Amino acid sequence: MAFTPDGPLNKFKLKFLNDILVKTTAILGTEYRPFPDFESFCDPDLPSASDAALMLSHYLSSMGRFYDDHTYKKDMMTRAWYTKGEEESEE
Repeated sequence: MAFTPDGPLNKFKLKFLNDILVKTTAILGTEYRPFPDFESFCDPDLPSASDAALMLSHYLSSMGRFYDDHTYKKDMMTRAWYTKGEEESEE
């Protein structure tokens, strides 16, 4: 069977995709999540591969914004996460 972007994902893949989306949504919180009303795909309505790719690209973009806002440039080659009690770097 050939891959088609409009073909539905199978339930096995959907389970893992939804698990990743739910965990990522929890990390991103309301400020960074790409769509306020979306957390995961409904199991009975199997999404197409292109639907899954579209949502993953939006989540990846949101994760990039989250990373940029919660890390700082430590030196030329290193970024570090802000931690509790740590002040923003004056660079």
